[in-house]
Amino acid sequence: MKPTLLLLLKAIGTILCISSLHSTIMVAQADANYIIKEDFAKFKKGSEEQPDPSNIADPDSENIPENYTQEEGWRGGGVYQAGGSCFINSYEVWGVPTDGVIKTPKKDLEGTIVIRFRARSNEAGKSDLNVWLSNGITNEKISSLALTKEWTQYSFVYSIADGITMERAYIAFRGVTGALLSFYIDDIEVRKFEESGKELTFDIQQMHPYLNAPTEEFQNDFKEYQAEGDHNTYSTTFQDKAYTLITNADERGLLESIKLTASSTTLDEYLAILNLGKGNNSLGTFFGAKFSGKTSGVKQTIDETIALLQSNANELRVVAIFNPHTGVYFVLDWDKGTYSLTLCRNYLPLYIDSFITALHSPFELYMAKHYYLCNRINLFGLLKLNFPAIKNSQGDLFTMDCIASSDKQSIQEININLNTKDNSDNTKAIAIWKSEAQRFVKVFTSFIELYATDASGKKIQRFSNLEEAIAFVESDNREHGVTLVTQQNEKQIALVINKKSLFYLLNRAKEKPAISLHYTLPLETPLSFEITFKEPLRVDWGDGQLQTIEKGSLISGKLKGQHVYIFGNPTSFNTEGTQLEAIDVSGARHLTTLECANNNLKEIYLGDNVELQTLDLEKNKLKSINLSGLTQLKKLLLGNNELSSLNLSGLSQLTRLQVDNNKDLATLNLSPAPMLLMLSVSNCNLNELNLSDNTSIVKIVAQDNAISTIALEAHPNLESLNLQGNNLSSITIPNSPNLQSLNLSNNKLQNIEITKGEKLQEVLLSHNALTSINNDIWKNAMRLNIGANKINKISVSNNKQLRDLYVYANQLTTNEMLSLAESIYSRKGANEPGHLYYVQKGNTGGNRIALQAVALLREKNWDIYEVEQTEDGWIEKNLSDEDLKNHPNELQSISSPSITCCYHYGRLSFSAPVTSFSVYTLSGEIITTVTQEGKDFSITLPRGYFLVVAQTTNQIFQQIIVL
Repeated sequence: MKPTLLLLLKAIGTILCISSLHSTIMVAQADANYIIKEDFAKFKKGSEEQPDPSNIADPDSENIPENYTQEEGWRGGGVYQAGGSCFINSYEVWGVPTDGVIKTPKKDLEGTIVIRFRARSNEAGKSDLNVWLSNGITNEKISSLALTKEWTQYSFVYSIADGITMERAYIAFRGVTGALLSFYIDDIEVRKFEESGKELTFDIQQMHPYLNAPTEEFQNDFKEYQAEGDHNTYSTTFQDKAYTLITNADERGLLESIKLTASSTTLDEYLAILNLGKGNNSLGTFFGAKFSGKTSGVKQTIDETIALLQSNANELRVVAIFNPHTGVYFVLDWDKGTYSLTLCRNYLPLYIDSFITALHSPFELYMAKHYYLCNRINLFGLLKLNFPAIKNSQGDLFTMDCIASSDKQSIQEININLNTKDNSDNTKAIAIWKSEAQRFVKVFTSFIELYATDASGKKIQRFSNLEEAIAFVESDNREHGVTLVTQQNEKQIALVINKKSLFYLLNRAKEKPAISLHYTLPLETPLSFEITFKEPLRVDWGDGQLQTIEKGSLISGKLKGQHVYIFGNPTSFNTEGTQLEAIDVSGARHLTTLECANNNLKEIYLGDNVELQTLDLEKNKLKSINLSGLTQLKKLLLGNNELSSLNLSGLSQLTRLQVDNNKDLATLNLSPAPMLLMLSVSNCNLNELNLSDNTSIVKIVAQDNAISTIALEAHPNLESLNLQGNNLSSITIPNSPNLQSLNLSNNKLQNIEITKGEKLQEVLLSHNALTSINNDIWKNAMRLNIGANKINKISVSNNKQLRDLYVYANQLTTNEMLSLAESIYSRKGANEPGHLYYVQKGNTGGNRIALQAVALLREKNWDIYEVEQTEDGWIEKNLSDEDLKNHPNELQSISSPSITCCYHYGRLSFSAPVTSFSVYTLSGEIITTVTQEGKDFSITLPRGYFLVVAQTTNQIFQQIIVL
């Protein structure tokens, strides 16, 4: 039952405030107990963002037409429809501005009532709401509330004196007098309070362990004492007096206080309880009493407190505080004639997001809200609230100062400091900072800037993520400072650790530049940027002087310092090729295009640039990048950087990604980008590429990696695939009917399976280990490269669109060259010849040239080329007939070897072993081919002249024989 979470107190007086961010159990009361119930469902016009402009309350009578509410009798001023809720705004009465108000129908009220409603401000921290009970004669303020932008539910119990009925009474919800501020209100309920019929004995020692535990624990253990329909209200007794017990939960759902109120109270009762504290351990140690009113101060003893009350009770508020247990206060709160008793935490929990709402809120109201836990200090004109106990979830102790503005009206700054003892222990302070920093980045999901500072506060290093900052702090041992800072609207929140202290600082944010640029160029270096904008810009070229730019698409100036700041609202920005080293665009919330290619960028800071669609950072020196806030990004170019990892989380709209030449990039998770159409990841260090979630992809370029397998089963839109220079030994492409370009060169392919290749125009399969190929798969291909494989037979009879055919460095014999020439389609009449790349320079063991095939190719309008690989690339030479006759691969050009052959009685014998041979007629017709190694072969030949072409392990020779 011991608490683990520490959360911000939200109770004011008897109010139970329930944040809309968590659920609190409520049971509907029987309709008979409801006095008023209004949900404003008939306020149909307008919306919360844009309320209807018509004030529906009559300016003279204040009446609201009955067709707008569940029952007639509602009144008010400045009442507007807001799409199912009520918007209250200031309005004019006889030309005088007046605070808006809405009033319930008049009812006869008696006994104890429960009032519930939801409300929120129109401007964060600037809307205050007063709740009044009135019958036209008596006006009684029930509560004052500081509203926030979030819808919050308020519930409180109010007791009318025994035996008294307030006739024709109504409840008014009004803005603070004279403030002329607006607010929203909804779901107003007023009902009779029904006790459970059972009384719970209030016991401090029994109940304090429930504090800071989930409220449901208290509710479950004491549910038999709950008031009907209200899990937060109970009947109880204390010192033989009946009270209403109200449990108050903070916005995290933890029990922050247990409060006792009664319909009538007396000073004697209060003094009797106070006297219990004399030597009575059940109330705990007496910590003193704060008093305020005509005079203020502190009383150190119970007797001094009693004497003070006996002399001036009706003009003072006196808060006597006891400490019954560690972390717990029992508070006796006397307020000018009435009292309440509260068991509560003696600290505020350190939840920094809760303190943000206090910044710029009314000073006095915040003090009243936390009166038990803070001290009001006015020192030499500096007014502040000091909270001596703020605890984080690990129980580490901090102190907090809320400093008032110069007019003393609001809180302008909040400082939260680690206690002196822990701060002096470097190891412990760093551990606490690390824990707070990790919580900081979870709470504030928008852009967070992280940087290190020297002793003067000057930034000396920026960090791209929290892990880098933590590593710096742990190794630096607090010699330098490290700051985490973010902004929420006009508020700035910073977490700082340095040599002297660890603290949070909350204050008003300074105007943030839309774009900040960092250079180390000489002063007076000219700079120019392409930029688009709708409103005038201001530029600081580094000397603090602002230059206003009214119009144009190019801004130019000379560098006056290391930083250039651009203020305003740019929509696109291009700083390509300016030797930029760092850029921060977190303030450019409406930026759609950012182009910073070809610079020296080592750091880039992107915030919630939710409108950014194009980001070009090619040719820089980036080692890491945080893209988490770019939810609308479509085009991302990061080629030629030094990235070792890339997180695409949140980039669900990304359609084009280019990260070529990041040689340390070994893995890439593409699943967060399901809409990806174009991917280019060449020359990285990838050994796999998972595209299972990228089923819409059209183009893949992933050459020069180490990819050994790839699955392409579900990519029907794929048009271009380039996997050149990987480790693929086989590949299957079963369902890509739109594939037009395929490049699988320079792999280890032995097998290719493509089911649908009808649209393929270009097929590049050179430098693999293929032994055969089925060219019917890509019968419409115009360019086919199967050079440098192990193919000994090729047919292109069905490839009628072929224009460029590469077959060099294979194992084609003269016969196969002739077969190829016969199968290739004729380009007679075409404007340009076909191109057959048949031999590779220096590769005399490759394809053989048959002059008869050459003649046939010439007749079909095909040129024959020799290719040569050099350091600068491939050179192609169109071979003439003379070149072909004298080419090393042409058989007739080979010099006569020492080996001879003869034919005798059906046997062909060689003077030395051969590996294969063929016999031709002199017209070029092949008689037979033998691929068996040996010297003596059985073969039958007719009479006539024949050409024998034979091959040994190191040479080819030919000889004419006569039979």
